[in-house]
Amino acid sequence: MIYILVLFFRLLFSCIELVILLDCIFSFIYPYDSNNKYVRLVRDIADPILEPFRKLQNKYINGLNIDLSPIFALIALSLIRRILFVFII
Repeated sequence: MIYILVLFFRLLFSCIELVILLDCIFSFIYPYDSNNKYVRLVRDIADPILEPFRKLQNKYINGLNIDLSPIFALIALSLIRRILFVFII
């Protein structure tokens, strides 16, 4: 049972990381809103994850032209993953 939980959470976190990385790539290819349904899908999934980090960046590092929210989100996901796996195992 624990093995299944570990596999599920690994898959979940990997999918979230993939969506964040795809959003970063798509932001270079399609910098503005696109009519591409795959880009829209990735952004619809990634924006709720990245928005709190964007707000923090705008609050503490205002005026920066680079969006660091994906980096902050990936660090937070890594920390959450480690804490979660310590409690599961």
